[in-house]
Amino acid sequence: MFGSVFDKATGFLDKRFVLNLLLPVLAFWGGLVLVAAQGSAWAGWVEWWAGHSGLEQVLLVGAAIAGLFLFAFIFSGQVVTLTRLWEGYWPGGRGTRLASWRIARHRRRWDGLDLDQDVDYMRRFYGFPVNKDDVRPTRLGNALRAAEDYPGDDERYGMDAVFFWPRLYLVLPSDTRTIVDDYRSGLDRMVLLASLALAFPPVALVVRAAADASWLVWVIASAAALVIAAIAYHAAVSAAIAFGDVVRACFDLHRRTLMTQFGLVLPPSLEAERTRWAALMQQLYQRGNDDPSQLVWRLEDDTASRPEPPNSDDADGPG
Repeated sequence: MFGSVFDKATGFLDKRFVLNLLLPVLAFWGGLVLVAAQGSAWAGWVEWWAGHSGLEQVLLVGAAIAGLFLFAFIFSGQVVTLTRLWEGYWPGGRGTRLASWRIARHRRRWDGLDLDQDVDYMRRFYGFPVNKDDVRPTRLGNALRAAEDYPGDDERYGMDAVFFWPRLYLVLPSDTRTIVDDYRSGLDRMVLLASLALAFPPVALVVRAAADASWLVWVIASAAALVIAAIAYHAAVSAAIAFGDVVRACFDLHRRTLMTQFGLVLPPSLEAERTRWAALMQQLYQRGNDDPSQLVWRLEDDTASRPEPPNSDDADGPG
């Protein structure tokens, strides 16, 4: 939900493109070639290749490279969809048998945590949503949902992370945006690697049949791919926790900068700030709000950081 690093890639061979896409795609197709090379049909393919002239071979190699890059670019556009699938947003929703079983399993983990223990408290903070009803079917989904819930918690800022994150990102300092992109890149890389590795066995099965390759080769290659998929998924969970912590810090340190960019007077207390974020979202999302007095514009000659005078009933202190 926080956007993808590929939406911001500017270079054809950007480092993120090479690390996140080109190398995993090369490994994917290289593995398929190795599976095909064990088949009896391989000799016929070699003979077919030798029957072409040098120019034709160069053109075929160029077409293969172009196809490889095209596949990588198309695949990069699916990173958000793939991430959501790994999060547990599956067809049929939370009511399917598999999703229900997985959610019940994670809720049992939730119930088993002793929040008086620092380790268990950290597991709850980083690994689960604020509310038990929002638990997702996967660890990745729970880790990202925990980061989404952080600014929206009624005991924190009351900001809807999904709605305000694209706006907050635009007012972040450039060096902070670079850090955010790097952490998101790590998450994207592991998601794409896990997805390619998981897709390898069925695709390799088709290649094995076409090339009349050995079943043993397919079994070994598929087993290796599934191990890589498991390792990449666990790495994606760790990357999601790290990325989520960076997102939390962005809301902690820059949310009031966002409010001044909207031209609003800074609220004097955390309680008033929650009310103002709710009013601003209602205004932007629903084209109006129930309390227009909350959206008070800062005058041009006002200092950006000058809050409005606190009311006597504001007791939470500054946000």
